[in-house]
Amino acid sequence: MKTIISTFGPLHLVKTASSLKNKGVEVTLIQGWSPKPLNKYIEKIFSILSGRKYLNNAFLKRRPVELSSNIKQCSFSEFLIWFLFILHEKTKIISYKTAAIIGWKLYGIESCRYVSNADIFHVRAGGGCYSIKKAKKMGMKIIVDHSLAHPEFLRKQLTPEYERIGLTYDNSGPDALSSLFVKNMQEADVILVNSSFVKETIINEGVEPEKVKVAYLGVREDFFSLKKEYTYNGKIKILFTGAFNFRKGAEYILKSLAELNRREIEYEMIVVGTYESSTSLICKYNISNIKFIGHLPQDQLKEYLKTSDIYLFPSLAEGCASSGMEAMAAGLPVIATYESGLPINNDANGLLVSSKSVDEIVNAIILLKDNLQMRSNLGINAAATIKSTYTWSGYAENILKIYSELLTSNIG
Repeated sequence: MKTIISTFGPLHLVKTASSLKNKGVEVTLIQGWSPKPLNKYIEKIFSILSGRKYLNNAFLKRRPVELSSNIKQCSFSEFLIWFLFILHEKTKIISYKTAAIIGWKLYGIESCRYVSNADIFHVRAGGGCYSIKKAKKMGMKIIVDHSLAHPEFLRKQLTPEYERIGLTYDNSGPDALSSLFVKNMQEADVILVNSSFVKETIINEGVEPEKVKVAYLGVREDFFSLKKEYTYNGKIKILFTGAFNFRKGAEYILKSLAELNRREIEYEMIVVGTYESSTSLICKYNISNIKFIGHLPQDQLKEYLKTSDIYLFPSLAEGCASSGMEAMAAGLPVIATYESGLPINNDANGLLVSSKSVDEIVNAIILLKDNLQMRSNLGINAAATIKSTYTWSGYAENILKIYSELLTSNIG
């Protein structure tokens, strides 16, 4: 079996390629710029210009040893999109959305030269412009990987929220960026998604259920069962990891903290991840007992997972949040929405709260705060769930099964 995996950005498809290679699949990985050690000065320049201190860590993950001889680079489209994003941030001459559209389309064109001699073309949704057409002509089966809720769900879920605070949701309507994702999904033989929630949003837009396959991503084994102690002294520590922004429920976290303060509940809120896009929200609610740590490499994240008491993730729309999967793997009791995509059975290995419900978030925090046995049970069960089912080896097995079924079917 020969497969080509094409990704413009997300590291999970690099990990997919690496995991499949370890299972004996012949894999070619097409991606953006995949720097070698001698390129460290260029990486440093990009890190400074973009203001992203740990950018180098992400770049290094693009070149796993087992794939080093099978990696194809689309450097020009990578450099161009970074330039356009920086131009947007510094001057606003070009919109972020326009920059993204140009970059994605150019990547599709640039990646075409590496599309040949394979059974399966597995591409990230949006990155298949032109390359899917070429792969089809060469007789390949097409898998489009989409790791976020359907664009129409995002529009319906987020537009009212943005309008409520006087902003315009950038993906509203049938804009060109969303149409890239949808067009690639329409061209696919199989749409691969990372949670049952994402599958549901795609089926709700009229896609046949049998065309959509679910494979939850894996979690690194060094995150398993980090938390050993469930008692706490003084203030209970609540943790959020990832990009602290509007879509991920930042405002509902701040509203919930304000309510906890009103009820005189003692707590400490810790946010590990980028938060710059939410500075106006943060200033609006002015919560004193919240610490913003900023983005950290995953290895430094472990200490926060180990020492926190509750993990809070009331996202409005996800695929399946890797940050939430890591928290479950670590053994933290998790409070999340169904829209987070996490594999939570309510009251068994976590607590599910309704989207946009401050009351349910607050009640769940207080319930866990006052119940050591529940915190312990939910945390231990969450860790067991991830360890038994959601490893990278298990993920590779699921992908192999989907590949094999596709190659032996009459689809396409």
